[in-house]
Amino acid sequence: MSFSDVKGQPRAIAHVQRTMASGKLHHALLFTGPDGVGKLACARAVAAALICQAPVAGDACGVCDACHKAGADLHPDILVVRPQGAGNVIGIGEVRDLAARLGYPPHEAPARTIILDGADRLTVEASNGFLKTLEEPPSRTYFVLVSSAPDRLLVTILSRCQRVLFAPLDRATVAAILVERGIDAGRARQAAALSGGSAARALSLAAEGELERRRSRARALAQAAASQKFKAAVDAAAELAQAKDEIIPTLDLLLQWYRDAAALAAGLPAADLPSGDDPGLADEAASGSIAELSRRAGAVLEAQTALIAYANAQLALERMMIACRPGADIHDG
Repeated sequence: MSFSDVKGQPRAIAHVQRTMASGKLHHALLFTGPDGVGKLACARAVAAALICQAPVAGDACGVCDACHKAGADLHPDILVVRPQGAGNVIGIGEVRDLAARLGYPPHEAPARTIILDGADRLTVEASNGFLKTLEEPPSRTYFVLVSSAPDRLLVTILSRCQRVLFAPLDRATVAAILVERGIDAGRARQAAALSGGSAARALSLAAEGELERRRSRARALAQAAASQKFKAAVDAAAELAQAKDEIIPTLDLLLQWYRDAAALAAGLPAADLPSGDDPGLADEAASGSIAELSRRAGAVLEAQTALIAYANAQLALERMMIACRPGADIHDG
């Protein structure tokens, strides 16, 4: 619950601590960046620093009663609101409950912090309700919105927040985080290389058998596209669409696969590439020109963008697979 716990984000932390030290902390912060790079941890550090009874150099001391409560998620002046329910959204009910709670002053601390983890999951009705709170914020109250897809937030909400950008973590930082969690160093390096700078994604990949299983699924998609058999491509898309929890991580690895193939074709050493230890990468690199391989990566990226916008998963995946076939045009169909 301190800024020192947030790894690999010196610029973001320096900016937040600088504004806190100046006494000009904005009442609404928006922490943006990829999933699993420390946004929520930093939001919790802000909250802890604001309620700490004996802060040290602008950071929570970690030993006072308030810090102990914060560390145990028991402090009444720190509230974390998350998506929930079948739709995995923050609904109008949660926003109304929040507004009612904000009708009272902070319970114990000089200030309170409301963290919206996954703020982009606010429904339209909830967004409009929350906007009213941001327009007339209660005194001694700070909001930290955490989002990996800020463009899905209302423009009027964005305009009332001070944005703080969190960058993807470098491989060494991700690997070090995994080793701290007890992951074997070799496996930590493998997972970090394929994580896209996300410690959360790396932890998922590092689980027993997960890295191999997910790489195998991504490779199977690439093979189905390379077969030039229309039915094979469509069937592979349909199969992945049924495994909803697998779609995002599989597309991440498929995108990395095509990018690495293009890089290998351009002359980069396999040892420098996240997928370079896979013997099939050389065959993929030889299957088309650099432009062709880059086009396939673009097809995956387009599918990811469509899925973020709630497109029909099977249609988006079918279109991607058809576009990844040799000689296809990404805009076909």
